[in-house]
Amino acid sequence: MHLGIWFANDIDFNNELEAIKKLHSKYNLGNYVKTIVVGNYPISSKVSTVKDLVKKINTVEDFLAEEKLDEIEITVSDDWEIYDKRLVKAVDYITFSSFPYNLKVDYKNATNYLFEKYNKLKEKSRGKRVVFGQIGWPTSGDAGLFKGASVQNSQFFMNEFVCRAKSEGVDYTWFSAVDAPWMVTNEHVKYEGSYGVLERDILSPKFKGEDWDNCKNEPPKDVLKPTSNITQEAIDDQSGFEPKTEEKSDVEKDISPVEIVKDKPDNAQDKFESVKEKQETPSNE
Repeated sequence: MHLGIWFANDIDFNNELEAIKKLHSKYNLGNYVKTIVVGNYPISSKVSTVKDLVKKINTVEDFLAEEKLDEIEITVSDDWEIYDKRLVKAVDYITFSSFPYNLKVDYKNATNYLFEKYNKLKEKSRGKRVVFGQIGWPTSGDAGLFKGASVQNSQFFMNEFVCRAKSEGVDYTWFSAVDAPWMVTNEHVKYEGSYGVLERDILSPKFKGEDWDNCKNEPPKDVLKPTSNITQEAIDDQSGFEPKTEEKSDVEKDISPVEIVKDKPDNAQDKFESVKEKQETPSNE
C-alpha cells in the first residue's frame, strides 16, 4: 500500500501526519504500508517550495525512524521537471507523474515521450530508482483545447506503455481502475472523469478483447489522432488525483487518500474473466 500525505498548507500536513501516527498506533503500518508519498504535485501546483518540501520529508523520516519503520520508503508524486539535487537526495526513490494527453502529445508518441523523461531523471537520480506515478489516457471527454480522448487511443497507449515498462523492468501505477465522474468540475475538464479501464459500474471493461495487456498482440489500429493547440494556462491548470479502490479493508477505510498499486497488470484480466463468466451464466428465470 502507498499512503499519501495530501496537503495544501502546513496545517493540512500536520493533520495528515497526526492521522498517520494514530493509524500506526492502531494497526502498525509496517504490516501494511510500503511507501509514504509526501504531497501530490506539491511543487508544480505551487503549494510548496523544494526547501519546504524537503523539511516535510525529513519530518516524516524522523517519525519513521522513531517508530523503527525503516522498511517504509518516502517519495514525492510530481512532474519530472521539479526534481533537483535537494529533492533527489531527500527521497528514497523518485516518482513522477505525467499525462501526455494534457500536453498535446500524440498517442503514438506518448510512450516514447514518457520514457524520454524517465531516462533524463535516471541521469540525475544518484543511483536511486525511478518509477512512474499516475499514467493514463482518457477514453472520452474531448473539450476545447484537448482532443484525442477515445477508448481506441487509450487502449493503444496502454498496450504500448505497459509492454515497454515490462521489457525495461520499470514500475508504474496506471490511472485509473474505474471512471470517476466526480472529478469533472467544469466542461473544460470532462476528460478527467474518463481515465478508468472499467466503466462506472465497475463491471464492464472498456477495451476490446480479453487480452488487451498481452504484449504479443498488436495495438488496435482504429485510433483517433489528437488535433488542436494547448496553452500554457491549460497546462498550469492541471491537477493530480489518486485512484479510489472499490473494496477496502479495515485499515484502508481509515486511510485517505490511499492508492493500491498492482505489481502485475494481469490481475485486472483475472477480474475481467470473472465478470465475463457471470454475465454469460444463464439466469434461472
